[in-house]
Amino acid sequence: MIENNWPAIYTDGSKIAGKVGAAVSCWENGRETHKVKIKLGNHCSVFQAELVAILKALSIIKSKRGFSKSNILSDSRSALESLSNPSTLNPLVAEILEDIEEIRNNQGEVKFFWIKAHCGIPGNERADELAKLAAQTSKQAPTYDCFPLSFAKRLIRDNSIIRWQERYSTSNTGSTTRKFFPCIKEAYKTMCKVKMNNFISQILTVHGGFKSYLFRFKLSQSPYCSCDNQTLQTIEHILLDCPKFAYARLSCEQSMGFALKEETLCKAINNNDSRFHFLKFAKQSTEIILKENNSKHK
Repeated sequence: MIENNWPAIYTDGSKIAGKVGAAVSCWENGRETHKVKIKLGNHCSVFQAELVAILKALSIIKSKRGFSKSNILSDSRSALESLSNPSTLNPLVAEILEDIEEIRNNQGEVKFFWIKAHCGIPGNERADELAKLAAQTSKQAPTYDCFPLSFAKRLIRDNSIIRWQERYSTSNTGSTTRKFFPCIKEAYKTMCKVKMNNFISQILTVHGGFKSYLFRFKLSQSPYCSCDNQTLQTIEHILLDCPKFAYARLSCEQSMGFALKEETLCKAINNNDSRFHFLKFAKQSTEIILKENNSKHK
């Protein structure tokens, strides 16, 4: 509740279609008397835009006649709450706190108020409009273009993922795993939703109780599937072709809505609608094979 007649300075930040802007709208006696639009770098965050707007409001308080005592109103709770931390490492917050101290040392005063966004307050609506205009139409060079820590982290992570994907795609190993997960980003998203167990691990890596794998280590007399004693018993054969699982495979395909082929293995496990049916079929088939091969699977 504002209990004074000081000027009201509304601040806002906006990010639209990857472009960032901030704005200040100053009001006295129920009308706008001053406004400022601020362009920020496209990599800046909305949080930074909100703080830049507050910093500009403080600059107005320090320099504009009649504004030495003012109210700053923002709809960003996170920005206002950040000002309560005097030991912050955020450079914008630190600069804001320094300006507040300077204003008070010069017999000025500033009070901060949180207001609800988009609830019909003219000053807030005006600041929102100006911030969006600053983001969308300003052709001038950004007034502020320091990137946030979150941007640096994302940039490092994205570059790491690109290098990881390159190594993953060209590796001499893991060819079966790549049939399920050609993209490591999708693999991460999917595996966050899957409860991992020994069966799924063996299915995705083929490091398990399949004859083609066991034979390499002299743990099986033959690498061939018992369905014809001619076809290598691989996970691809079990899931896609082995006649022993024809009925279960058909039931799985009907539930998923598409046929199981080598090129659809990725879709089967990554699609939210088909994953449950595919893993159920894969687990049941694998369990039978592992028991048949006397392989440990518990």
